[in-house]
Amino acid sequence: MGVDKNPQAIAYNSANGFVYAANHFSNNISVINASNNVVVDTIPLGNSPGGTFEGIAINPANNSIYVANSGSNTVSVINGTTNTVVRDLAGFYTPSGIAYNADNEAIYVANRGTNTVSVINGSTNNLLRIIPVGAAPTGIIYNAANGYIYVSNSGSNTVSVINGTTNSVVATVHVGTGPNGITYNSKNGEIYTANFISGTISVIDGLSNTVSQTIALATSPNAITYNSENDNIYVTNMGSDTVSAIGSISSSNK
Repeated sequence: MGVDKNPQAIAYNSANGFVYAANHFSNNISVINASNNVVVDTIPLGNSPGGTFEGIAINPANNSIYVANSGSNTVSVINGTTNTVVRDLAGFYTPSGIAYNADNEAIYVANRGTNTVSVINGSTNNLLRIIPVGAAPTGIIYNAANGYIYVSNSGSNTVSVINGTTNSVVATVHVGTGPNGITYNSKNGEIYTANFISGTISVIDGLSNTVSQTIALATSPNAITYNSENDNIYVTNMGSDTVSAIGSISSSNK
């Protein structure tokens, strides 16, 4: 199906059955009906929406969609019932990844421009706290098993671990060079970072918050996601125009 220019971030909203694809170059987001794969709406947003491939988060508690607009330093809040923008939140600095914390219904926004993470109240959309992290935070993911938020810092080759209760950094994990994408395996509690420059995947133990394994991949791994049905990790490799499938137990390319 056709959308607009340079689609990057994408997310599925189980509350309304729609898929949201942020079109980075056309400053809007395409709304796709997942039942028939038809684009049903296009919503104007701020500049460069999607931030990165993790620049959309869904708040299922109130059926809201949050989109990072990296070019205008805002986050757009979309009502999932009407598919209209109800608020543009300001005060961000090159927002990139966004994650939703199911424990406290807060939204976490990685500010690549100021090396911080902004915490937003998911009910009022007011700013709760700004948390210093590593350099150039890009990806962000929520770990439901321990209630922590993991932030990949592409400029310092680290992952900041944030306690979702105290909203403070409790650990800094050193990973490969240039970590961009990050994902969470709900079955074994592992966190995976795609290290763009070193061409590797770092596997983080969710209990100890230490790297348990490093997996060599093809050139320039970037986006990464977990499939709970087959327990595989999928990684896009920009430098080789390939996708790697990694078994989470055997940790071998398939």
